[in-house]
Parts: sequence; structure tokens; C-alpha cells
Amino acid sequence: VLGRWMMRFSPVVAAWPPDSLMIDVTGCASVFKGLDALLNQVAESFRKMKIHARLAIAPTPTAAWAIASFGMPGQIISTDSLIETLSTLPPAALRIDPAAAAMLKQLGVDTIAQLMALPREALPARFGSELLRQLDRALGRSAEPLVSLEYHTGMEAGIEFEAEIDS
Repeated sequence: VLGRWMMRFSPVVAAWPPDSLMIDVTGCASVFKGLDALLNQVAESFRKMKIHARLAIAPTPTAAWAIASFGMPGQIISTDSLIETLSTLPPAALRIDPAAAAMLKQLGVDTIAQLMALPREALPARFGSELLRQLDRALGRSAEPLVSLEYHTGMEAGIEFEAEIDS
């Protein structure tokens, strides 16, 4: 229900289980007079509904989720500052398997910057292919299509009578 309500800000709203929504705001900035204004309207809408939400706008869905969940919510990140912003976050911000995140922490890999400094070819053997897939999605190196919720128009009902009626 909340996802469908969020379609007032963009026609592409996707559920990200277990507790997140992604809104593709590509091309929506001019409608709302800028990304700052859009972010403020979304935040205000949640406040009015008494829903605590952590919001961020970034070039990729994984990056937006990482920043909202592990960074400073309320940020608008450009493509130019994406790597710099993500580099300070923990690898768990990439939505990777918790066991892989724990293993990275045990090995002393506390940030995405440290993860990116490791040789790529060695990572899948130890942590699985999902780690690199999520890193590439966050950095915009591979596509991450959103599966939008289906749009439903409002319901209408009507009845036709054989003759004209007054009441």
C-alpha cells in the first residue's frame, strides 16, 4: 500500500524486501523543482504519516540503500562523489550475505574502500560471486533494473437504467 502511495513521486516504485522501497526519480527533478525539494517532500510525507524513514538519492539503487542504511540519510549523491561516499561505508552496506560481511570484518576489511583495494580475481573464490555483483551494482558498473509495483487506477462503478430517473 505504501509503495503504491509513493507513486505520487515517480511511476517506478519497487519493493526491496524486507523493509525498503526504491523510487526511481530519474527525470522527476524538474517536476518537483529539484532533487532537494523532492527529497524534502518525500521526507515530509513520511513525517506526516508518522513513519520513520531513512532517505537518500544516489545514481544506483544499491548505493542509495547503502547511504540511507549505513551513511548519512538525507543525502543526495552525484555520480562524481559516489565512490568517495561509498568508500567509508562497511561492506555490509552492499546488501551482501551476512556471513560474507562477517568474514570480511574478521579479516580487517572494515570499509568498501578496503574491499575495492583487494584483488578482484581473488574475491569470488572466498566470498562468492554476489560480493562483486553487489559492488558493481553500487558503483553503477552493472545494471540493476527495478521491478516496479503494478500501477492500479482507481475503481469506478456504474449502473445503467432503461428509463431516465430523478433520484
